[in-house]
Amino acid sequence: MGDRLGDVRRRVRELRPLMEANRGEAERLKRLPDPVAQAFLENDLYRVLVPTDLGGAGLDPLDYFDLCEELAAYDGSVGWNFALASTCSPLVGMLPMERLKAFFADPDCAIAGTVGPSGNAVRVDGGWKLTGKWSWMSGVHQSKWVILGAFVHENGHQLMNPDGTPEVRQFLLPKDAACTLDVWDVGGMRGTGSTDYACTDAFTPEEMWVRAFSGQSNHPDPIFRLPFTYFGLGLCAVALGMARPAVEGLRSLAAGKVSAVSRRGLRDQAQAQYAVAKSEALLRSSRLHVRECFGEIWTALKAREPVTLQMRGRARGSYVHAAESALEAVHLCYRAAGGSALWQKGPFEQALRDVHAVGCHITLQQVMMEEAGRVELGLEPTVPFV
Repeated sequence: MGDRLGDVRRRVRELRPLMEANRGEAERLKRLPDPVAQAFLENDLYRVLVPTDLGGAGLDPLDYFDLCEELAAYDGSVGWNFALASTCSPLVGMLPMERLKAFFADPDCAIAGTVGPSGNAVRVDGGWKLTGKWSWMSGVHQSKWVILGAFVHENGHQLMNPDGTPEVRQFLLPKDAACTLDVWDVGGMRGTGSTDYACTDAFTPEEMWVRAFSGQSNHPDPIFRLPFTYFGLGLCAVALGMARPAVEGLRSLAAGKVSAVSRRGLRDQAQAQYAVAKSEALLRSSRLHVRECFGEIWTALKAREPVTLQMRGRARGSYVHAAESALEAVHLCYRAAGGSALWQKGPFEQALRDVHAVGCHITLQQVMMEEAGRVELGLEPTVPFV
């Protein structure tokens, strides 16, 4: 494991100049530039979580967490796309083993998708036809596959679960089976390409569906048995990574900036001193908190022990806390930088936009901390993905 992890880290760090050089182009294109997308393939970054017997690096989720943070420090949109394209691979463990082997046989196996039902799947001879429109398809431009949540229909009837709710499945099909819509016009995380995707009667074979995070898998590796709580681990790491350029930017700025009014250097001002120290404390402590909370889940999965509701609730709370800590760190550095923070060529303005955008994701919103609080107080959560 150590050699594989070290090799992946080396490849990631070698890509830093390319990613930083293309940051402005990503903002302009509203997606990852082609050289960056190609570098992901050439460095086999989409299979880092895939077990070695399926062709992947076989890293564990906490290694992935660290990689998400590091890539986001180079470029927030790059980190976000990596986090989602790589985290989708554990969703497909329900595929038949031969399909699973074929799916991961090539480094070009990035998945974009929305697991929530935004369309309908109708059974036809040999498979399914999907119709609908799905939003928030981060990284869809460079993905090979899409995974789409849909309501299921057979013989003219919608399938229902035993509890009376509609049955939902996630269906896999090649990205080129339908069209990507150019509607991604946003402020933060422009380079993620998190646009809409639509299809009408797009066909996928019978066995190309899963139930995301159901714990069911045809492969023994615990990566395919992760609970829904796992979704959010990489996203909060991205928030922590996005804050890093602001902290380093303040440290660099303080080394040379002198106030025209007080004639004092920024390094000698208490506000800057507090901001850099507090920011470091926020980011470092949040990282450790997430690793501890999710580490309990991963240890239980590897030992085939139950993942308790309390474990899941605490992990959810740690994700939100990390995102909020990243936001506070960026605010502290932005304020301490003064007028220097306004320039787009500096690190502060983009960090402010991007970290706010990350915090809008449902897994990192305040409501998820409230759900974690319900669990701590002995109550049942009100949402299904704690």
